[in-house]
Amino acid sequence: MPIYRYLCQSCKKEVTVLKGINDPDPKCPDCGQPMEKQIPKVQIKGGNSSCSAQSCSGCSGCSSK
Repeated sequence: MPIYRYLCQSCKKEVTVLKGINDPDPKCPDCGQPMEKQIPKVQIKGGNSSCSAQSCSGCSGCSSK
């Protein structure tokens, strides 16, 4: 089962929940209001900020060869 992060829009309480796909969204443990699933933040690693498609010389961090 995946782990999801939820945020209460009323009191801003944040919780992490182990939840099945068909399980209902949780209610806030503090105020009882429905909680909203948060989209995970994704960080893209790699690449060279000074490398562009026009100036790429095949550096190991460049995917635009």
